[in-house]
Amino acid sequence: MGHGGDIYRNKVKLDFSVNLNPLGMPEEAAGAIIRSAERAGAYPDTLQEEVRAAIASVSGITPDNVWAGCGASELILACVRAAAPKEALLFDPCFAGYRHALNAAGCHVTSHILGGESGFSITAEDVRAIGDDTDIVFVCDPANPSGVNMDEGVLTALLDRAAKAGAAVILDESFYPMSDKAYPDPERRSSKLLSGYGNLCIIRSLTKILAVPGIRAGYVMSAADNIRRIAAQLPEWNLPVVSEEVIRTGIGIVSDGDFLSRMHGVICRERARLEKELEERDYRVIYGNASYILFNGPEDLYDRLLQREILIRDCSDFSGLGKGWYRIAVKSPEENESFIKTLREMEDED
Repeated sequence: MGHGGDIYRNKVKLDFSVNLNPLGMPEEAAGAIIRSAERAGAYPDTLQEEVRAAIASVSGITPDNVWAGCGASELILACVRAAAPKEALLFDPCFAGYRHALNAAGCHVTSHILGGESGFSITAEDVRAIGDDTDIVFVCDPANPSGVNMDEGVLTALLDRAAKAGAAVILDESFYPMSDKAYPDPERRSSKLLSGYGNLCIIRSLTKILAVPGIRAGYVMSAADNIRRIAAQLPEWNLPVVSEEVIRTGIGIVSDGDFLSRMHGVICRERARLEKELEERDYRVIYGNASYILFNGPEDLYDRLLQREILIRDCSDFSGLGKGWYRIAVKSPEENESFIKTLREMEDED
């Protein structure tokens, strides 16, 4: 299963293959990690009462509607096991973790390939791929790897069609708070969607927005009955104390208006800057709304950048893409300047 962030088998100075908040780790999150060491001698709370209450307080839901986990990946697996699907639908290209979880559950997967002309976005026409035999559907907003926010009308149509088919919908919002559509209030649609669709599970990750991928921290929101089934698929102590502290502290950080304003300002400015540089080299850019950019360029670009110790995400392993497709993160102005400088140096060499 391919992912970005493989700094363990590559010599890397700049990692553009993982999509983290360009502001970096907030001081409060670092403090939460340090504080957690004081609780290392105690078991975590199996009921997650304080953590779930903290999430519910900013999400417009009740603690019965949420469960926390060690990142989105753990919760994706638990959601699939809880739904026990036989037939799944994936809109490709999409995150490899969905197929991994479905394969682990012995579920048959149907792939519906999205068109490049739509920026690899789900359209109203694509929604018709949900059949009467579909048990589970995965959607991602913003999409990964394209970075395009999902049209709200299309999302509603998809949820309606899935409900009619009796299919569960897993809405992956791992990058949603960092996307254009979420600003300035990333929580405004969650409670509305959950109140209207009992077949819906929304998964959020805090590791991206807090820039702490080594500390696994995420949560799932759904109807109370769904949450009980999902929790039953996890270990009793699935959330270590360090993740507890990061989530409790982090949920307050990411709901702070000043924090969101600064983050979105950097993302929008730097994304436009990187898109311009890529376009000037005649690369095909998919203009998205997230903290990462999908583009098509020379087939040797990955290797040439890695020789200069810059790692980008080779997207040739995504179903529906192929050689020459890449994803880069929108990072800090200084890191982006180094990336752009390297592109120019490579151009001069040619």
